[in-house]
Amino acid sequence: MEAKTGNLQAELRKEKLDPDRVYALADELSEARKKLLRSRCHSILLVRETLTPEQLKTLVSMVDR
Repeated sequence: MEAKTGNLQAELRKEKLDPDRVYALADELSEARKKLLRSRCHSILLVRETLTPEQLKTLVSMVDR
């Protein structure tokens, strides 16, 4: 995702902008972020299914610190 962000930033710094290219890069970055968020949510759901309520309470208190 860092590479996609860098590509978009580089494109936006060019003297002559190509709007189609900028939007395409923005769409690629948006899709990568979407996939990452879905993956994180999936992981959280799996953890919540696996842990007992007491284990989940302990995990949440550790994360909140």
